[in-house]
Amino acid sequence: MYIVIGAGGFLGSHIVKNIISATDEGCIAVVRDKNSVTETDRAKSFVCDVTKKEDIKSLSLYIKGFKQIKCVYLAAYHNIDKVEENADLAYNVNVEALENFLNAVNIESLFFSSTDAVYGEGGPDRRFKETDELNPVNIYGEQKILAEKLTLEYGGHVLRLPLLMGKSLSLHKKHFYDTLEERLIFGQKTEMFTDFVRSALDYGTTAGIIAKLCETPRKNLPKILNIGGDRGLSKYDIGIRLCEKLGADKNLVIPAESDNSGVFSAKRAEYALLDNGLLKNVLDINEICFDIFT
Repeated sequence: MYIVIGAGGFLGSHIVKNIISATDEGCIAVVRDKNSVTETDRAKSFVCDVTKKEDIKSLSLYIKGFKQIKCVYLAAYHNIDKVEENADLAYNVNVEALENFLNAVNIESLFFSSTDAVYGEGGPDRRFKETDELNPVNIYGEQKILAEKLTLEYGGHVLRLPLLMGKSLSLHKKHFYDTLEERLIFGQKTEMFTDFVRSALDYGTTAGIIAKLCETPRKNLPKILNIGGDRGLSKYDIGIRLCEKLGADKNLVIPAESDNSGVFSAKRAEYALLDNGLLKNVLDINEICFDIFT
């Protein structure tokens, strides 16, 4: 049995889909809003606010009868700017809620979604390895390091994720990627940042990788794994790729720099590229790329 905490999010919904398609097991999709996930015979939703101890207790009692539970934990307050503005609230979601969850539930294996933000500033020719020193440049990265420590103390696995984009599977909310696709189809221009280069991946590819890791014998799994694409991509690069997919005019994607936008308040690393060699060895794959079609 699987439980996915944060199943109503963009990545979470893709993970539930991959678990159902790639395994014979059932999945409990833990969400804050019951309407955020589509239920099937093998995927059932459970409404739970992880910041509320009474909700966590209810979840613990609900899953008590299941054996060999694999948990993918995605719940997070992950808007970097809002984390800076509301550090205490973010800490409650990103650290305390995880600690309360781990103290309350009994699961066989835990896969915790972390972030490339734990590494800090890199460079165009540097790819961070799992063993590199952690030096985050913002509070979000600092909080994720604390959550990683809790995960490792529990005996779980830490998955460090890059910038993620892609189509939403929800009928109730669009991702920026969906809006961008619509704008390009209708010939509307959109500014996209050329800075903040990441080992970006789409939700579908990332979810497929996580599902495979969950099915891999734990003895073969490192405690910490980078999940990232082979190429460093900015949001502008992704926009250009989407133009190529749609046959749209590339001039519709306008290059912009974040310093001139006034959009962000919190500091971000300009480069945070992930070395994915360990992941490739574990899954015996040669290439990990952003799939513009998902």
